[in-house]
Amino acid sequence: IKAVLTAACAQISSDQSNIDATAGPNIPSGAGDSYLDIYPKQIVEKLLAFSDTANNARWYFAIWEDRIPYLKKRDASTLNWKVNLSDLARFRLKHRGGDMWNSVYAVYEDGGLQRTADANDDPSQAKYNLTRQYVIPDLKTVVAAAAQNARDGWLDDHKDIWPKLEEISLSDTVYDTNGVPFPSSWVRAGDVIRIRDLVPVTSDLDAVERDALRTFYITETNYNADTRQNRLVIDTESTDIDAILARQLPRVYPNP
Repeated sequence: IKAVLTAACAQISSDQSNIDATAGPNIPSGAGDSYLDIYPKQIVEKLLAFSDTANNARWYFAIWEDRIPYLKKRDASTLNWKVNLSDLARFRLKHRGGDMWNSVYAVYEDGGLQRTADANDDPSQAKYNLTRQYVIPDLKTVVAAAAQNARDGWLDDHKDIWPKLEEISLSDTVYDTNGVPFPSSWVRAGDVIRIRDLVPVTSDLDAVERDALRTFYITETNYNADTRQNRLVIDTESTDIDAILARQLPRVYPNP
């Protein structure tokens, strides 16, 4: 990713100190002519599909203040913010069985079209008495280890039916772990937020774990200075194509 930014993104900051090293397998840079017609954003998104070999952790890329790029591994072990349901301007809670996949393989190119072995999550298949197989369609030219890693990361994120808390908009105030109020504009991608009055997944109310029931990892924020509301995108948003397209549509809200 550093090489892509240096070669093709001269308009952003050259400060790459916030791009963390990954433990992922080596991926060909693809410096041939075929990559000249691909936008840097597309190349970065391709690289992010290859999760970390250490624990199948996902990575997120962002450009923040002063056009400084960030590459960070998802870490939901530390809580940043706490809110109650009454602090949310809007939200929607649902279950989407269609987002559960407990068998995955990937298609890639390495001296010809290749297919990884199936990766299965036996506990998930036993729990739901159902096997749903997903195909990661085309990872392009990568080594086998990279394709296997993308497969394993996808499986780890989709092996359970997670409750989907979507269309979350914070009102003007959030609270840190000490209960001190802050403007919701302080919340940003990479933070972990907990909704305190949702049912906890464990009896330990102080445990910090990305459970998608009350503790969420934020991947994107969109702050509206007029309404003082901050819309959050969390990493359990639905992967259904209709939901993805719906999130791209402009929203029109009636005046209060």
